[in-house]
Amino acid sequence: MSIRQIDLVCFATVFFLNSVLFGAGNSPVIPDISIISPQDGAATNLPTIDVAVSFKATANPNSSEKSTGNVSLLILKINGVEVVRYENPPNIKEGNYTFSVDISNYPDSIVSLQAFAYQGNVNAGLFGESNIVQVIIDRAPPQITVISPTDGTTLDTNTPLVTIAYSDALSGLEFTSLLITI
Repeated sequence: MSIRQIDLVCFATVFFLNSVLFGAGNSPVIPDISIISPQDGAATNLPTIDVAVSFKATANPNSSEKSTGNVSLLILKINGVEVVRYENPPNIKEGNYTFSVDISNYPDSIVSLQAFAYQGNVNAGLFGESNIVQVIIDRAPPQITVISPTDGTTLDTNTPLVTIAYSDALSGLEFTSLLITI
């Protein structure tokens, strides 16, 4: 076989497989997927986290084609490691799905969430990936220390000056909910 003949055989094979996998006239395009919840920078102290995604099979933006194929599989990764997958029903081209993920074994830290949507056969490699969303896992309570008045001090005012020191290693403090009782 000449190089020209090999090129023609390869082209015909690719054209045939493309027609079989994606239908005549349709071109493969990766699906869209995004994490809609939680928001980037959110904090949690719970043992599970719900991660909501929105997905959609897409059409070739350079043509008038309708969406091709369906989103067959959704995968959620934490720090680059697959933690859960969802097999989407056949012929569902778009929708929302919520993963409920056990994070009880993760240490207090910032983790990166990313979702992937596969169109058609996973082995074909047609997948879209979401933006990375970082979530703070913070189960340790903040440290609050009363500096003054010291314990046992007798106060002779209705409006004492109270000085505190505070710290939180990861998620910080929300001062709109801070309540001090004297």
